[in-house]
Amino acid sequence: MIRGYLDYAQSFRIYGWAFDETNPHRRVTVEIKLGDDVLGTAVADTYRQDLRDSGVGDGRHGFSFDFISSLDDNALARVVVHALDPNGARIPLARILCTPRVEDMDVTPSLAAPVANSPAQQPLFILGGARSGTSALAQAFLKTGLFWGQAEGHLLDLHAHLMESVRAFYGDSDKRQALANDTLLAAVPRDFLHAGINRLFADVMRAVCPGARWLDKTPNHLMIQIAPRLKAIWPEAQFIFVKRRAYEFVESRRRKFPHASFEQNCRAWAAAMLAWRDVRDSLNGAAIEVDQMFLARRPQAFAALISPFLGLRAVDRQNLELSFRLDQPERTGSSTHTVIQPRSLNWSQADWKCFERICGPLMDHFGYGRDDAYHVNTRYSWLEFVGDSRGRRAA
Repeated sequence: MIRGYLDYAQSFRIYGWAFDETNPHRRVTVEIKLGDDVLGTAVADTYRQDLRDSGVGDGRHGFSFDFISSLDDNALARVVVHALDPNGARIPLARILCTPRVEDMDVTPSLAAPVANSPAQQPLFILGGARSGTSALAQAFLKTGLFWGQAEGHLLDLHAHLMESVRAFYGDSDKRQALANDTLLAAVPRDFLHAGINRLFADVMRAVCPGARWLDKTPNHLMIQIAPRLKAIWPEAQFIFVKRRAYEFVESRRRKFPHASFEQNCRAWAAAMLAWRDVRDSLNGAAIEVDQMFLARRPQAFAALISPFLGLRAVDRQNLELSFRLDQPERTGSSTHTVIQPRSLNWSQADWKCFERICGPLMDHFGYGRDDAYHVNTRYSWLEFVGDSRGRRAA
């Protein structure tokens, strides 16, 4: 017998658990659907102390699932999760804390929103999926000595979770009723808390960063999704999005993360590319979109093209070029220069179907070739200054 729940739903992620009482050591696979469309699967193998305390096996029966793109209120309410029985049966998981979010209520603010931005700082955000070349780029910039930061960030994407928590809190049906009454909640509009969260992150970076220029590299789709919010906090921020063809990306992740499923690797690529497609136009004039293959094959050209954009000196440009040529952090393949021949991939028929379903449409959208050619044609942009007349069509 399988039991479990869909505990919580956010616009970008759901959480829950599933446990097979007849086989306590089995990790249950769950299937996530939106209407008739299968969004994907997840394995309930995450440790949760609350499950262990409640006597649910060894506690390793939690799951989470990231949507490729954020879902609105109506779509989120239609998400269903089924636990897959070994015999092929699908057991629906009930919702317990997943009150559908509602549209914002008209609330007359009685508090002025706090100052939320930090114009003095000039951060550089390096965006992309894990295994797209973000590490090489971040480390090269750090070696110039112009930017403060670490090789990995993994903090600022907390902004997305905090903002979502406030939204869900105010959207709860009980809280919605309280907003219509004479309550403390009604006296504190949601926008005030949102601005407070922005100010918190601005204060954090002012506290830890010794100078005006710093960089952050957090390679996941949430950081890409919140890029416009980051621009609101830091008006002088600049962004570099590093992309890579799905064949090379998925194969690199398979080597780096052997325990991840093929579907998870495909979804990681699609989530990053879709998030970028949705936000890039809002970063008009403040962002660069570059392909990893261009970084690997033409480091000198890349360094020369972006130096004026970032205000780098000639010596900084030379250091960038040297770092790109000599350093290959976290390389998992024979060469980052290599273009994969799809016919050489040892993928099963099910893998190919999964790839086409998840990655195929975005491969076409971004102009990536389905054969030995990396791009469909030579007009494709290897590097582009987003929304800026300096856009390059570099070969």
